[in-house]
Amino acid sequence: MDMEPPADLAVSARTLGRTQSAVYPFPIAVYNIGYRTSDSVWVKVYALDRTNNGRLIAETVLDSIPVEGSRTATVAISTVGFGYRTLLQVVVRSLRGRMDLVPENNVAYYTLYKSGIGPPKFLVYNDGKLLMDGDYVRPNPTIVVKVPAEETTPAAARMDLFVNDAPVEHAAALLSKSVGGKSSTLEETFMPSLSKGRHALKFRLTVLSERGIVDTLEHTLNVQVSEETKIVETYTYPNPLARDTYFTFVLAGAAVPEEMRLRIYTVAGRKIRDIELPGSSLHIGFNQVYWDGRDDDGDEIANGYYFYELMVKQGGKTHSALQKLVKLR
Repeated sequence: MDMEPPADLAVSARTLGRTQSAVYPFPIAVYNIGYRTSDSVWVKVYALDRTNNGRLIAETVLDSIPVEGSRTATVAISTVGFGYRTLLQVVVRSLRGRMDLVPENNVAYYTLYKSGIGPPKFLVYNDGKLLMDGDYVRPNPTIVVKVPAEETTPAAARMDLFVNDAPVEHAAALLSKSVGGKSSTLEETFMPSLSKGRHALKFRLTVLSERGIVDTLEHTLNVQVSEETKIVETYTYPNPLARDTYFTFVLAGAAVPEEMRLRIYTVAGRKIRDIELPGSSLHIGFNQVYWDGRDDDGDEIANGYYFYELMVKQGGKTHSALQKLVKLR
């Protein structure tokens, strides 16, 4: 039997677009690695959602492709309504429905990263303070997550919280949208119950764009919970100080302490400043207190070494931390 095998159209991720760019227009190189010239080629581009359902966003037709030859189709893709990341599916086939030697290489996938924007930035607040990785929180913190949206307001969005990979149920399913101009801020509040120890908080954002594309992104923070009220770490910045400085410290515990004082001493042990810190100004986690560099009489302190003591009282127990401070001007 004398038979000539058919053409074999082929595309791959390496023949599509330009990596990490807006890709507008979007080039698609189609090869013929078969045994005969292909007839006209239909090229279609689909945007896939989270369940891999495709929506046609561009199509074109290429002229015939000779054996061991190729042609490049350039299609215009509007990225309006796209998220930071979109998965594209490119399908090529004979316009006349002719047989293809290996149908499996007629489909290729490409991850399109929208130019000019990065992944959404998660801003996580613990009781009104920005939460950083490793911070201490109360056993029952109020955690607010804010995500500045991209250039367009998403059609729908959902934020979920997982504590140590276990989902946390909450009443609000959809994020609130505080719209300002062309952008919006997506916001959600969680009030998890956390036991003593270290916990991984994973925030999962699911966004449905105006074009029906679903994108899912995650952000993880590790937090710590302590039942005992204590000062975990203290430092001042700047130190040495020229005129003023900030005392910074981390409070751990189940609740804000009943009483806290900041006392500053000379190296000889003479107290020169006594500052009482009201509970309303304190937070479990990171705290910062400004000092103008003056003593209780309002005079600027002299150059030299000093000590400062932070003391907290809670439930009849006292915890303190002593550190060194330098004045140099």
